[in-house]
Amino acid sequence: MAGVVTVAGKPLEAGRILFTPVAPNHGPATSARIAAGEYKLPKVEGPVVGQNRVEVEADLKIDFALDDEAAFAKRGKPLPPNPIPPKYNSQSTLAVEIKAGEENKYDVVIPAGAR
Repeated sequence: MAGVVTVAGKPLEAGRILFTPVAPNHGPATSARIAAGEYKLPKVEGPVVGQNRVEVEADLKIDFALDDEAAFAKRGKPLPPNPIPPKYNSQSTLAVEIKAGEENKYDVVIPAGAR
């Protein structure tokens, strides 16, 4: 499984793409790092054959780990906005059919101004 993720016509600098099986399809969810807009997952790592829901997450540009509560408290201001709209991540309706025995490719195009 491989593909390209673009936001407003540019490759997503860094992030993660997540594939979650959709019922009645069963199996573990799997994810891959996105770097310079590209991701790749070996067949043995998934995603599972059948319908999968797709989410895209961008890495936020911050100077501490997201789970570092003390550093967040010292920051004193909110995190920068996520450049990926909810309909492409937490509320995603994106889906892809993974076919057995094929080199599956799935590109995600997030248009400028998407919400």
